[in-house]
Amino acid sequence: MKYFIVRKGVEFVIYKVSDEFEQAFRNKYGKKILIEENALTDVLIKFEQEFMFTIDFHTENSFPFEKDAGTAGAQPASDKMEDGDDKPMDKAR
Repeated sequence: MKYFIVRKGVEFVIYKVSDEFEQAFRNKYGKKILIEENALTDVLIKFEQEFMFTIDFHTENSFPFEKDAGTAGAQPASDKMEDGDDKPMDKAR
């Protein structure tokens, strides 16, 4: 039994593969296999050591652009209501 981490787009997927399917798995994923180990803890530790701090999680194609909704419905944190008052906290005191 082996554990593999494969990169699929912007995600990393962990696979547990039995010995009888290992060659078929390697044929299917080949160069997309980043890490392989015999234990889940080992594959996670190796992933953290070798990849975690070098991955660019915020590439342009990874996430949709956020739309600027303006100030409609938004309040600064200091204007939050307290105890059901209808006045902002900084003015209620």
